Amino acid sequence: MKDIWLIFASLFFNVAAQLLLRSAMMTIGSVATTAELINAFPAVIANLKLWLGAISFALSFIFWIMALSKFEVGFAYAFFSLGFVFVTICSYFIFHEQITALRIIGIALICIGVICVSRS
Repeated sequence: MKDIWLIFASLFFNVAAQLLLRSAMMTIGSVATTAELINAFPAVIANLKLWLGAISFALSFIFWIMALSKFEVGFAYAFFSLGFVFVTICSYFIFHEQITALRIIGIALICIGVICVSRS
């Protein structure tokens, strides 16, 4: 378990990527179609937060493959599911997104699941 930090490093960079990409897209605006993406392309390419998000994804990937060299995928992926928890909580504070009762129940179930898997 000494290498568990690899899982959490991957998780950290994945959560950072999600938050950076959300922040960038809030600045750029909705891009729901190919035409909108083409129109927004200059803004997308020039957006530092998008680039930092992409770099964060790359770092997450690097730490993830290192973690998978040490742990069973079922074990590691259970911890990776904590990303849903951290993204939801950070989104509440950073972007003022709602956390409904159903989301709270889901977060609790994820946490219980990670505890169960970590003890197996």
